[in-house]
Order: sequence, then structure tokens, then C-alpha cells
Amino acid sequence: MTNEVFLSTGAFVGRINNRDYTLISRFADKIEADGFEFMIYEPWYPQLNSFIDHLKDHGVKVRVIHGDKHLGDLMSEPDQDSWNECMKLFERNLSAANRAGAEKIVAHIWGRPNSDNHAQIIYDRVGKLMEKAKEYSVDLVSENCVCFTDPLTHLEKLADMYPDFGFTFDTRPAQFHSQLKETVQSRVFSKNMRHIHINDYRGGHMQWDALYPIYQPGLGDIDFDFFFENLRAIDYNGTITLEAPSMKEDTVDFETFNKSIRYIKENLNK
Repeated sequence: MTNEVFLSTGAFVGRINNRDYTLISRFADKIEADGFEFMIYEPWYPQLNSFIDHLKDHGVKVRVIHGDKHLGDLMSEPDQDSWNECMKLFERNLSAANRAGAEKIVAHIWGRPNSDNHAQIIYDRVGKLMEKAKEYSVDLVSENCVCFTDPLTHLEKLADMYPDFGFTFDTRPAQFHSQLKETVQSRVFSKNMRHIHINDYRGGHMQWDALYPIYQPGLGDIDFDFFFENLRAIDYNGTITLEAPSMKEDTVDFETFNKSIRYIKENLNK
């Protein structure tokens, strides 16, 4: 398999380093990824275009945009004002994806505080997000984030509603919900999965206090032998992002990231 493996900028750009976006350009050549998944943070909007231009000028390949996580919060609110705000925010994120030259945008489709309480409203709104993403020639890949019930049920219903529905499979929420094996064996795994987030989880079924810290792959409870075996079985040719964080104040822990990237690539090609 010759999948592209990216690194999430959210794995090393965060509060501890004041979200210093220049860490990406300064250390990109030391990271053995095929490109980056660029995480959008709300405080960046006034300078977002210049940040993206800076990365392009330094030859940084932004292949995927991770949309503002607040999109999921707004998707969960049933009122019209929240939905209007969500669409405006989504368009700003799509514009950023176009500017960066990204082919995909990862979006949370539920969030805080309502999570998936208003599931049918979320389903209807996902279709509108898909339509808007197509206007920008960007592939929307919704994420199986943790929720109050279970992500797989939502993914399967969305796949039934929208033939072109694509999603991002995140290993950690799947393990959190005890649904990793069930999702891997579901029809959506081979038909609708177009992007993957790799990280590990150490804890019990829906153990909320175990969501953090997030572990590098192979250091938690996820059965990655099973996962990669099934990934190879469907000859998955989509993209993959390492999303397990390791934060430093003024540098990037590229040794840890490179070790995990090699772990992913080795398991893809067994």
C-alpha cells in the first residue's frame, strides 16, 4: 500500500507554545510525513490567510484542513441562528482550504454541549455542508467524534441518506465507544471512509476521564494489528494523519512523530 501519511499541526502547535504557526515551517523538513493536516484555531482568523501564505512560501504541503472544532458545537445547537453562524464559519474554513490547496476538510458534526442529542437535525445539516464543500471543490470528511450514544449508528444513517458521504475514521473515539472492531466490519469502513486519524486510547468503555492524555499509536489499548490487517484487506488507498500530540514550548518533538509515522507505514505495508 502506498498511502500518504500526514502529521496534524494540532499535534505540536498549541497553547504551550502560544499556537506558534511558524513551528510548522521551521521543522517541516525534519518530519518524515508526506504533508500536513492544518488545524484551524479560532484566534487565528484575522491572520489566517497570511499564515497559510507563509506556509506555502516555505514549501509546506497542507493536504488536509481540520476545520474549526466550534463547527461541531454549532451543528449540535438546534436553533437557526447557530446554524447560520455554522454555515458562515464553514465557508471561512473552506476558503482557507482553497487557499492552502487542500483536497479535504475534516469537520466535527456534533460538539458541546448538546453532542448528538438532535441527531436528525444534524443529519439534515450534513447534507448542506456537503453541498457547500462541493462548491469549493473540497471533499468533506466528517469525523466519528465521541458522542452521547455511538458514532457508528450516525455514520451508517448518513451513508444511507447521502450516497457521496465520506468520513474520517478516528481510532481513539472508536475505541472509546468500544466500536473499533464493529466499525471496521461495517459497510461504511470500505465504502465511505476517505480519511483516517491515528492515535491511541487507554481506558474503558466511554470512560470520559480517560480521553486525555492522547497516546502515540501502540502505547494504548487499541488493537492496531487487527486494525491494519483490515485496512490492508480492503486495499485502502485514502489518506492518513497521525493525530497523537507531543507538545514542546519552542521546538517540535520530531523524533516521537517520526517513530509513529514509521510505525504507521510499516503496518500499512506488512
